[in-house]
Amino acid sequence: MALSRGSKGFLIVVIVVGVVIGGGLTLLSRGGVAASTTLARQVGRALTDRHLAVEFWDERFSSVEAERMLVGAGVRRDQRRATRDRVAATIILQGWLDTRPVAESARADDVQGSNG
Repeated sequence: MALSRGSKGFLIVVIVVGVVIGGGLTLLSRGGVAASTTLARQVGRALTDRHLAVEFWDERFSSVEAERMLVGAGVRRDQRRATRDRVAATIILQGWLDTRPVAESARADDVQGSNG
């Protein structure tokens, strides 16, 4: 658990409960497993051996989606190359987060915050 004060004075509590590893489920079109998948699974096992929660996430189309987003935003080709992996990582993480339920207490805090 980490505690710190944000720039606006809010207390931020971060509890790391898992690791998302892109490439965890990448399968080849001919039916095999990609080398990156094997490596991701090895890393996942090493983390699990250290009692860390690991979830694998299918990231097959994250780079394609990132490229489309960058092209749509008018980012030049040389700049796209430099940022594509970071955007893809964001897409992977957001996809994983989108599958998680919002905690009831967080919803209640949001409602109270918007009314107060």
